[in-house]
Amino acid sequence: MVRVNGEEFSTAITSKPPPIDQTLKSDPCAARLHAISGAMLEYYALHNRLPVALAELESLADLDQPLNFVCPDSGQPYVYVPAGLQAPDDAKRIVLHDPTPNRMGLRWVILMQKPRGRQPAAMWVVSLTDPLFRAYTPAPAAATRSTHVPGGQ
Repeated sequence: MVRVNGEEFSTAITSKPPPIDQTLKSDPCAARLHAISGAMLEYYALHNRLPVALAELESLADLDQPLNFVCPDSGQPYVYVPAGLQAPDDAKRIVLHDPTPNRMGLRWVILMQKPRGRQPAAMWVVSLTDPLFRAYTPAPAAATRSTHVPGGQ
């Protein structure tokens, strides 16, 4: 119990959050991104990298439910960013996101954390406010080795 201005309020949680299955059934975008993130994790486990294009994930879909890379709200394809979008204070990167915010000003995204030490790669499907989404910027390109030999052909 908490007392505010003489009134008592219960701090007990009176209801459980809805089961994940109910949430996924009630939001088709979350369900699609959940299926895509599972295929991405499987692909990453097999190849130690993300695919170059989303089409490479199609062979990892459930037989009865092919992957769908189009946002059900906007009808536009999801935006795939294999190198990721990063925020200054977050080790996770956005690797896939809604092309536009929904009518509530939210964007569904897939956040990825690459393996660290003994921790495997992990992904989360979350919704972000558009201002928070815009705080993520393209990750710097990975350093590439030059194969140019001075004086060589």
